[in-house]
Amino acid sequence: MLLQKGPYFWQHRYYISHLVFTIHVQCFLFAFFMLLMVLDWLHALPSWLTTLLPFVPIAYFVMALRTFYQQSWLKTVLKSLMLGTAYSLAMTFCLVVVAVLGALVF
Repeated sequence: MLLQKGPYFWQHRYYISHLVFTIHVQCFLFAFFMLLMVLDWLHALPSWLTTLLPFVPIAYFVMALRTFYQQSWLKTVLKSLMLGTAYSLAMTFCLVVVAVLGALVF
């Protein structure tokens, strides 16, 4: 949410707006991956579809950003790349910290 406020700072939206949007996207991702797990467990996914499915959350995120923030496609794609990079770096940092702390404690 805080990462998302950065690129959209000039729109003067409240923090709660970014929070609601983020929760919406996270709920979609949860439902999408839960459905994928069930279909994989049932062996109901053809192999060609499993190669295309990782692009669905990316496309959904870009379209959701475009719809919610009402900006051009170029700005939306650039900001989604920036947000994806920032989120990946933050997650990597958190995983490294947890791994180091886990190694120190145990």
